[in-house]
Amino acid sequence: MRSVARAWIVIALLISTLAVAAEPQPVMKKFLALGTASTSGVYHPVGIALCDLVNKRRLKELIRCLAYSTGGSEYNIQAVLSGELSLGITRTDLAFDAYHGVGDFAERGPSKSLRQVFSLYDEPVTMIVKRSANIEKFEDIVGKRVNLGNKGSSQRGIVKMIMDAANLRNEDFGSYKELTTTGMGEAFCNDEIDVMFQALGMPAPFFKKMIEECGGAIFQIPPVIVDRILQKFPSLMRVSIPGGIYKGHPDAIPSFGMKTTLISSDKVDAESLRRFTAAVLGQLSELKKSHPALESLDAGMMAHDGILIPLHDGAAIAHGKVAKK
Repeated sequence: MRSVARAWIVIALLISTLAVAAEPQPVMKKFLALGTASTSGVYHPVGIALCDLVNKRRLKELIRCLAYSTGGSEYNIQAVLSGELSLGITRTDLAFDAYHGVGDFAERGPSKSLRQVFSLYDEPVTMIVKRSANIEKFEDIVGKRVNLGNKGSSQRGIVKMIMDAANLRNEDFGSYKELTTTGMGEAFCNDEIDVMFQALGMPAPFFKKMIEECGGAIFQIPPVIVDRILQKFPSLMRVSIPGGIYKGHPDAIPSFGMKTTLISSDKVDAESLRRFTAAVLGQLSELKKSHPALESLDAGMMAHDGILIPLHDGAAIAHGKVAKK
């Protein structure tokens, strides 16, 4: 009888083991695709730096990362949600809008699978004007040549925020263009536009060229307009353009903006994101040296500042271990 009982116990254990094995288990991704933006911006070199750090630890963490040039912030959100990308660099306010299904993402509806991994650096909204355009006050842009940004871009959304807050319409300008950041820079240097707006991490080589080589100057967006924008868009914040980083601009210039953040989806397994985040945080001093926009990074701030939607479970585990050290 005892031998029969033992046999049944063994059979029961085998059946339970097989049942557990038959359940779908999360598969750790060994390759992570990270979306950046145009090669002329800050997202691309930052994305490359993140992947380089992860790949340095590929034998330990058993994952690899490749940074791709993409259409930018909004594209990266869509691509992460569709599974085309594992990770993407975007703006915190856009991640908030996508998660809640508002703003440019209202038609799609809430995307509750979206997750933040960590925040990175500030992106102040910067207004650049031609010195030769004789713009002394903000209202002087009426009748000037303005770039609105290409349709569907986050840059276009920024310009719309400013114009709505200033009660201006496209028809108020002498002419307007709908150019990408690269096209906008070329048009500005070729004296085809007088005014442009963009949010980039500082210092930005793009702005440096516009100011030092193409006759541009930073113009402060009036505080009353900034106040109206912040009242309407609580996911944005007050940010200043640092002084002394561009020729002829020794003092900080108040503006508004957002943080840059790395996002993923809850469809990407926790272990992959834990290993990715641990590799980055474990080499934070190297990351800070990789680009001037990252110099002030702090592990605690990366886990809390600008985190407007849930952290990915894997990232949260990695942040928690760093906080306990």
